[in-house]
Amino acid sequence: MNRGWIAFGAVTSFIVFALLISTFTRTPALAPRLVTDVQLGTVYQVGHTFKCVLATGEEVRDWHLLDRWIKNQLSIDTYEVDGRTFSALRLDPTLPKGHVRFRKELVNVGTGPSLEGHDYMKTIVNGREATVEREILFVEYNGTLEPQARPLPACGTPRG
Repeated sequence: MNRGWIAFGAVTSFIVFALLISTFTRTPALAPRLVTDVQLGTVYQVGHTFKCVLATGEEVRDWHLLDRWIKNQLSIDTYEVDGRTFSALRLDPTLPKGHVRFRKELVNVGTGPSLEGHDYMKTIVNGREATVEREILFVEYNGTLEPQARPLPACGTPRG
């Protein structure tokens, strides 16, 4: 066999072996990134935000983040539960300017309306009065929410 072919095979094998080792021992910072959803409690820099309309007609806020590897996030500005309105947007001056954080929180929505000290429509579970709590997505941000022109645009592709 020709010595040139043996040398070529050895060099090629060495290069392939070195590439395999570098691929499997790569640090996470150098690994290719996949598009991900937001992580609750993590602070993200916002490119811009606007209100849009879902196919159901519901108005929501679309958050476009500067890190294009993170999917855009839809949120609701206010929740109405049992006749009570909860604001899901919270201005947080402790965040860096132009940043946002998403958090889920259990909120006590009460046991029903009261009139002159008498509660009506109490929630009863197994014969006992129960506190009704709902999990709500809160959006803490530090920035300005631009005024929105009407009609609102349609939202992008919904995600599960």
